[in-house]
Amino acid sequence: MAALPLLSSLLDIEIPDNEFTKPLEPKYRHSALLALLEDCLRTAAKDEPLLIVIEDLHWIDALSHDLLDELTRALSDSRLCFVLAYRPPRLARLEAPRLEARPNFTKIELCELTIGEAEQAIRAKLAQLYPARSGAVPPILVEKLMARAQGNPFFLEELLNFLHDRGLDPRAPNALEKIELPNSLHTLILSRIDKLSEREKTTLRVASIIGRLFRAAWLTGYYPELGEMVRVKPDLDQLAELKSPRSIRLSQSWRTSSNTLSPTK
Repeated sequence: MAALPLLSSLLDIEIPDNEFTKPLEPKYRHSALLALLEDCLRTAAKDEPLLIVIEDLHWIDALSHDLLDELTRALSDSRLCFVLAYRPPRLARLEAPRLEARPNFTKIELCELTIGEAEQAIRAKLAQLYPARSGAVPPILVEKLMARAQGNPFFLEELLNFLHDRGLDPRAPNALEKIELPNSLHTLILSRIDKLSEREKTTLRVASIIGRLFRAAWLTGYYPELGEMVRVKPDLDQLAELKSPRSIRLSQSWRTSSNTLSPTK
């Protein structure tokens, strides 16, 4: 396909320009890329319905937002469903919410957890952290954690991780009186990062610039000061073993797929 090199920047792979794409001016490259993506997605959706999930949309840049807007408009008659996860106040930095104004747009707002929902989340997390323990969740535990987390499920989960890392069992009497809970999610995350070695901190910073999913080899390519892969891989293994919170953006998924997140390539 003559237009294939236009996908080079989008897929982050090197596809040399050809006689068709090389002379294209920027505005025509954009139009051709849009037409190519529309054709690819429409063709894929003919075989079976297609679901496209885009997380953290509030960090999208203006050009990518324009591309998404044009694609959703052009493909509104296809068997495609775009699921967009974002924080509305931060997305407003781009423009008026054009996507939300579409007649086929359905908005599902995620609100704060209720006390009952928080209790269920705490019970599930305690079963994961303390598999040998069982029993009811103390109401005082739910109240204190909810007072600090303000219904934020991520903050709630990380508060329990915080207690576990310090060897405290939240079910134990007076456990919460033995330690001061972090005042904010930001403070909590920083406290976990501070426990890392300097090499692990550097690896983490480089990875956070690249994104949530990455090839391990990209780290050394982007920042050669990290050293050879034989030095970087143990850092990634250690960070994965720590079961880092989502804001740190490292998970064991980088090790599970040799096609996308291989530490050996």
